[in-house]
Amino acid sequence: ITREFLKKRPAAVVVPITTKGNVVCVIQPIALSKEGSLIEVPAGYAEDDENAGQTAMRELVEETGYVPSEIKYLGKHYQDPGSIKEPVNVFVALGCEKKHAQQLDKDEFITTLEIPQYVIKSLMANNEIKDANTFIALAKAIFEGYLW
Repeated sequence: ITREFLKKRPAAVVVPITTKGNVVCVIQPIALSKEGSLIEVPAGYAEDDENAGQTAMRELVEETGYVPSEIKYLGKHYQDPGSIKEPVNVFVALGCEKKHAQQLDKDEFITTLEIPQYVIKSLMANNEIKDANTFIALAKAIFEGYLW
């Protein structure tokens, strides 16, 4: 079998939960999907020698401007173990508050939304959350008791 491997840096995905209990999601109209955009939680790849927690915090603040009072590691998963060796590290960010403007790269066009937990549950149940990393991260947050 011939396999192609993608060389990627370690990734982090973070479920931001506000002080009011809402989940901060992002919508990127440039997402490579049939729909053209997806509802996601903040995520990204490590820069330089960042550890996974630093990547999660940086991506959260850059993409949303929200800052948590606490961040917790929930585990890891693999996006596509047949072609990507690096894991996706999952975090939950608690007590998030909007404290900064977004710090987007010049090619990023991200909108943020605070979504109540009951709406997140409905979006997951009705197949409206289609990004695998987001779905897995939300499921881990539910399983660990941070949502619902």
